[in-house]
Amino acid sequence: MLLEKEALDGATHRLAELFEARPEVRRSNEPAVDLEVEVADTKLALCFKANPTVAAVTQAADRLLAAAPRAVPLVVAPFMGFDARAALQVRGVAWLDLSGNVHIKAPRLLLHIEGKENKFKRSGRPQDVFAPRSARVARAMLHQHERWFTQNELAQVAHLSAMQVGRVVKRLVSDELLERNAKRAVRARDPRRLLEAWRPSYDFNKHHIVQVHRFARSGEELTGAIHEILSDLRIEHAFTGLAAAWLFRPVAAYRTSSVYVSRMLTDDELEHAGLRREESGGNLLLVAPNDDDIMREEYCWEVEGTKCVSQVQAWLDLHAHPERAKEAAAELLEHDMPWNRKAKA
Repeated sequence: MLLEKEALDGATHRLAELFEARPEVRRSNEPAVDLEVEVADTKLALCFKANPTVAAVTQAADRLLAAAPRAVPLVVAPFMGFDARAALQVRGVAWLDLSGNVHIKAPRLLLHIEGKENKFKRSGRPQDVFAPRSARVARAMLHQHERWFTQNELAQVAHLSAMQVGRVVKRLVSDELLERNAKRAVRARDPRRLLEAWRPSYDFNKHHIVQVHRFARSGEELTGAIHEILSDLRIEHAFTGLAAAWLFRPVAAYRTSSVYVSRMLTDDELEHAGLRREESGGNLLLVAPNDDDIMREEYCWEVEGTKCVSQVQAWLDLHAHPERAKEAAAELLEHDMPWNRKAKA
């Protein structure tokens, strides 16, 4: 593990090379700032993250922006991954990694180098706290965002072993996505931040998806017809994506419907239901989930007799959908999450 002092010394040396000038270095009184550096008339406020997850770097960025508004905020890491870079770019925050990559943009200044390989790769497979089964911890935390969970309680709710829960919780606490109380129980520090940290790791296309077409004048009509078909076949199902967003908040019309199914339809069932397989251009996605937790009863909603996944799951899925999916995702995030409903009450 790269130590903070070693990393900050390395960053200072790298800044001297980039600016071709000797930097002035000071320790900061601000807890969010690890080091203040002034080089070639540019003031920078540095924060080092040994494990630069999206959650870790965005939190560091937000704190730097608040603590040092007159300096260029600079997040330093051993190696800055693509998702972390993108998250910092959205916030307009500079970054530098000790593998040789850098992006610093300030008035009359632009330094950008990328393509350098990670010099700090660890052996073994890293723990992905948002892998399908591991993500059960985040899902439980988001649906009961005010509850404090002991490790054993969380293992029961997430249907995981205590050992696996312990590993996931340790990482989430380290990334400051969960907080502990005096009894060592945990809950989401900021539900929205936890959800946004999940998104870069989530890939809708890793589910088993069959794209089909069925004539319908609207997405709403299609959703209703598919609900009847699947109910007649006694296939458990829950709508997601634009169909779910419409059920929660009927703002914009849609054409493409998506539905999780407990089992995939056979070719005969597809034909009997008037569903035609399409390589592209279909208006219905039949989705067999890569984790049954998505369709658990306590995580789903029934709206006007039609079952759909939770707002959390729908929001994650919408980022892979067409049409006005981004707009629908934004509406869900701002108005319909469990913590939004609590705030309104």
